[in-house]
Amino acid sequence: MNKNIILKGMAGLLVAGSLVSCSDDYLDVKPVTSIDTNTVTGTTEGAQQGIYGICNSMMFPYSSFASIVRFFSGEASLMTFYGEVPSPDYFSMEWARSGADFMNWEYMQRDQYTPCYVGWMYCYNLISQANNILAGIDEATGTDTERAFVKAQALTMRAHGYVQLMKIYGPRWEDSKDGTRYALVERLTPGVGDAPIVTINQTMDQIYKDLDLAIQLYGEANKDRGHSWEPNIDVARGIYARAAILKNDYAKAREMASLARKNYPIMSAAEYMQGFVYENPEYMWTNGDDETVCGYWNWGTINACNGAYVSFWGNGSGMINYDLVRTMKDDDIRLNMFWTPRAKLDGVNASVNASAFWNEDVVDVTTMNCNGNQLMKIRIGEIGQDYKANVPGSTGANFKDSYSLDGESGAASEIQVPFGAHFKFWGWGSYTTSQFPFMRGAEMLLIEAEAAYKLNDQAACRALLTELNSQRHTEAYDISSLSGEDLWNELTNSSRYELWGEGHTWFNMKRWQMTAVRNPWVSGDTESNNIPQIYKSSHSPEAQDGWRWTIPYQETNVNKGADRNLLNY
Repeated sequence: MNKNIILKGMAGLLVAGSLVSCSDDYLDVKPVTSIDTNTVTGTTEGAQQGIYGICNSMMFPYSSFASIVRFFSGEASLMTFYGEVPSPDYFSMEWARSGADFMNWEYMQRDQYTPCYVGWMYCYNLISQANNILAGIDEATGTDTERAFVKAQALTMRAHGYVQLMKIYGPRWEDSKDGTRYALVERLTPGVGDAPIVTINQTMDQIYKDLDLAIQLYGEANKDRGHSWEPNIDVARGIYARAAILKNDYAKAREMASLARKNYPIMSAAEYMQGFVYENPEYMWTNGDDETVCGYWNWGTINACNGAYVSFWGNGSGMINYDLVRTMKDDDIRLNMFWTPRAKLDGVNASVNASAFWNEDVVDVTTMNCNGNQLMKIRIGEIGQDYKANVPGSTGANFKDSYSLDGESGAASEIQVPFGAHFKFWGWGSYTTSQFPFMRGAEMLLIEAEAAYKLNDQAACRALLTELNSQRHTEAYDISSLSGEDLWNELTNSSRYELWGEGHTWFNMKRWQMTAVRNPWVSGDTESNNIPQIYKSSHSPEAQDGWRWTIPYQETNVNKGADRNLLNY
């Protein structure tokens, strides 16, 4: 990859990012972009490098966001920040300590605070870079095939930016007054001058238009991407499915999800249990595997279970809500991805008395950290070895154990691991690089199943869930008797189990109009949860304007074309 050209493509990112500072102290300046459209699109080769620049933006460190989003490194961080951290299924003491107000939804309607800016700035940066390429690609020197393919990729990236914005800042379709409510600023040309706030219908129509043309152009080009971190026709269809399900356009969501995943077989049980560290055939879109891109800003640094800072800070890298674990069947292999009384890792956990997880002598009531010595002197690193034995390349010196202070051989007395800690995401190298799935086949299957259910094709919904869950259970998976609400619950739970930590939970629960509940841990009460008392919470479907992040104040302050009154905050 030509780093010099990519850095030119990153210029808009760096300038736009400079708007954001800590707390409520923002620079009251109008953002500008310094990307030169002619430089990027004078030739199809330059335009392709511009696409690589956009892709690099999805896995690049954003130091301007560091005051609240520690180690923000693009798409994986965005999905974790908005799609998992505020959800009830995910809890991390790292966020509780550094961003409790965000985790507890207190920032959602504070339009002058950094959390409202992060998604806005990041997504519009992708859109801005795509607009620069689209403005000149039709006249770029090169072949018709090259022009078609690069244009398709740019349209895909612009649509992706708007879909992510709609998920974060838009209302549910049910609350949209048939799409006539206003939500986002429309920017379809280079630059960041004044631009209007438009209706949801206008934004969704543009997303559909961009993706229809992108899919057509991919077909005309008849070529595929060179890297899994680039968009291609399958990614375009996947983004289309995401957009359609937001609009309750179930027929289109079903069609696109089915087409998108056809080349990406669902992981087997063995593949799933290897841990999410390297891309596998089910990954449709992911970040790259070059640890030099982000260095210690890698997503895996604080989110992988063996992250470079996970043990050092003693906060863990994310815990599953044990109330959700209770709903899982005993033969579900996904139970073994988490440190709970229900895990069965080569018998390691069999000797642990379940009640120990609710014993104050064992569990720190403020962090949920369990003492390795007290839990039958089990070295938590040994649990990690159960995965490491199966992870490709994991025997190398740069592949560290999880929850070990020295990375390899921490003494039992040093090991602390939170109740509910995941062993799903791993990393490698000095700063624990991890290939995070921006999109994978299971997500598409679950969108397809949801669309089938909503179209009253419950037989197809059952068949799709069976296709997925037959790979996740050691005994026969039979849901032939399920229908109606029972089938819906099976569908939503399957999504929460399968996609945990992948950046979808909060968005899905928002769409499903669920109540987000974090029940607390209670000493001696084995029926209680694994969340520290001070972080218990409950958010109804109506909370925060229907789970809607507010548009940043700075946007409407400097953008005189945007009428904030249209938003009805």
